[in-house]
Amino acid sequence: MAHNFVNHMLKKDDAVIEEVVVNTSKPNLEVMALKVRDELFIWIFNKDDSILNHVDIALDDFPDGKYLMKTYNTWTGKYSDSTHVKIFREKFEAKHLELKGNMDMALWLKPID
Repeated sequence: MAHNFVNHMLKKDDAVIEEVVVNTSKPNLEVMALKVRDELFIWIFNKDDSILNHVDIALDDFPDGKYLMKTYNTWTGKYSDSTHVKIFREKFEAKHLELKGNMDMALWLKPID
């Protein structure tokens, strides 16, 4: 199912994929991010047994602004409804998530003009 998510990253032939350094305050969270054009693709893995409903993510060298965020269920291949998030001082909060223990999800952020 993850191929649907990757297809969004590579929807144009001229896509250049850049790694974005990410950090989180939660020690049992593994987070990776890629920048493609002006969009951000983040993968989150909860190594803990408990459910996470809120994640703070710090991004290096990613522009501040308003973004449309969709969560992607890597098991079903389905996107959630869009929510708005703000990146400010290279940080943003992903609220109202339901990331179960030992599970992963992906986030897709697109800038709002």
